[in-house]
Amino acid sequence: MIPYARQSISDEDIAAVEAALTGLALGTRVNGSAAQMEIGRKVPGDEIRAPEVNAAVSHFAAIPAVRTALLHYQRNQAAVAREHGFKGLVMEGRDIGSIIFPEADLRIFLHANPDERARRRAQEGQLDSIAERDRLDSSRKTAPLTCPPGAIDINSTFLTLDQVVEKVAALVATRLAL
Repeated sequence: MIPYARQSISDEDIAAVEAALTGLALGTRVNGSAAQMEIGRKVPGDEIRAPEVNAAVSHFAAIPAVRTALLHYQRNQAAVAREHGFKGLVMEGRDIGSIIFPEADLRIFLHANPDERARRRAQEGQLDSIAERDRLDSSRKTAPLTCPPGAIDINSTFLTLDQVVEKVAALVATRLAL
């Protein structure tokens, strides 16, 4: 159960989830070259990544109505980017390259082994179960976690953040040069 708009909704109460989605006001605030999702208000990153959200996100992500609501919002971000004069859009998420933008010019599937990811997340103060979240996300019927055909697979298990950034930046530069 996670708090939404001062109410607690269980992922098991599909009717309540669907009712909450009908009144959900998703928006985007652009500041410089960055964009931030709004849910009726600006939502701080620490709130989005709060332990109770991390613990529940895979359960809510498996609900088809949630996936549908997010699909429209996420795909609309390309229009938001164009409206603000950006040449492209960078998004991260477990189904961005497979479901949201399957025809994107560059799709990267970034992963690391579960133990390394758990170690990294613990350093960030996140103590959720990586293996359980992966199991749930990989087995859901709607928009499962998968490396889509044509995506560039980067295993970051033994890479530093700087090395990952270098690899991704080189891929972007190559695509922009085409």
